[in-house]
Amino acid sequence: DFPFDTYAEFLSHIKQDVPSEDTAPPNESAKYQRIGESDQAGLGQSTPAKLQTAGVVGAGIMGSGIAAAHIKRQIPVTISDSSTEALQKGVRNTLEEVAFDRATKTTNSTKLLEFAPFLRNTNQLSELASSDLVIEAVIEKEPIKLQVYEQLEAVMQPDAILATIILSGMADWSQ
Repeated sequence: DFPFDTYAEFLSHIKQDVPSEDTAPPNESAKYQRIGESDQAGLGQSTPAKLQTAGVVGAGIMGSGIAAAHIKRQIPVTISDSSTEALQKGVRNTLEEVAFDRATKTTNSTKLLEFAPFLRNTNQLSELASSDLVIEAVIEKEPIKLQVYEQLEAVMQPDAILATIILSGMADWSQ
């Protein structure tokens, strides 16, 4: 059971309770880096469900790279961005990444045709509702991230996973 009513409440709790690497004893800070690893108390005892679909919010460098990584594993991805221009660029970057041939350093048209059907794009977060996993990769501004979480909470399935990309550290978010 998730002990918080919203992701915003969860993030607020994390900001207060997660020790920094500088102040925490070595084993304490490592504990927070291993969220999701199984332990002897029963976590990880069940077989996880197979990831069927993924959603990515934010079509920038991180978002398009995340989308490409899933598509290469033949997992259908819906990528979303509030900016149509950023979304178009993100779709192009995603497809270029999945179709890139390292040997020739060119786009492999066969790969492009193979992987293109795995990518959908949208400006509407509601179209991520059926995703098993949604990864948020929007700009590093807390109010924007919190708004995205609120919108996603309203449409995501109860058993879906919402993950976030935080590069600068939550304590350093600028307004």
